[in-house]
Amino acid sequence: MAVIELKDVSKLYGFGDATTLALDEVSLTIEEGEFVAIMGPSGCGKSTLMNMIGLLDRPTHGNFSLGGRKVSRLKPNRAAKIRRDTIGFIFQSFNLLPRLNALENVALPLTYRTNMSQTKRLKMASSILERVGMQEREYFMPGQLSGGQVQSVAIARALVNNPKLIIADEPTGNLDSQGSRLVMELLSEIHKMGNTILFVTHNPELTRYATRVIYMHDGQIIQDEKTAIGQVAATARSGMYNVATMTEEDDLAGVSVMMKTKPHKETKIPRKRKPTTKKRSPTTKQNSAKRAKK
Repeated sequence: MAVIELKDVSKLYGFGDATTLALDEVSLTIEEGEFVAIMGPSGCGKSTLMNMIGLLDRPTHGNFSLGGRKVSRLKPNRAAKIRRDTIGFIFQSFNLLPRLNALENVALPLTYRTNMSQTKRLKMASSILERVGMQEREYFMPGQLSGGQVQSVAIARALVNNPKLIIADEPTGNLDSQGSRLVMELLSEIHKMGNTILFVTHNPELTRYATRVIYMHDGQIIQDEKTAIGQVAATARSGMYNVATMTEEDDLAGVSVMMKTKPHKETKIPRKRKPTTKKRSPTTKQNSAKRAKK
């Protein structure tokens, strides 16, 4: 079953001459249970695509279905309810509230369920923290945790509503290699439980965890590659997904411009001579005065 279906989706920002085309007629289908990595240079439309899929934004043109339901033109309140019940978000900057401990941060999304008591919310949050290996630190404040542990708490918060789809926008962007591995292993375990996961990354090594890699450039999907778990995607390994590389023609054009701006001959600037002061010879009156003294 298709969880996500985009057909000729475009997103425009601005008006008139200031219009920016963030997505250019993107068509994409993602099946239930896939682990999809999205790659591409900065400004290629990755985050816009994720915001669209996460119902944080609406397409300017095209159709979007989530779980078989058309959601392109939903009213904000209806979109918020579907987002709350079916989608979990993981952000690069964690977005935990610093004055709440790990348990309270994870329980926060459950506060929108008015029919659930606080005791039940905290119990569910504790259960999810145990699932991600953070139950022993559930009373720690975010400032007392490492980067990897903070992101693990953020993952637990994304899972607390039991979403069908998890969207992670560069979840390892602010982590070191050890923290990145912890987070990706955790997402891999969640994927094995049947969740559909989409994550944005610039790191080719992280494609080892994906079953599919999508490459974007200038608001379009330029390649869609099936991959084997445990292996780096071939296109990501070769670096060919970064299509904004300089060609030989670009290099020659750059040299040509430099040759035009550089003078052919070096011209020496003549040095200015310092003005010389001549000693004045004594006047006749001064000589007469000296003789009178003698």
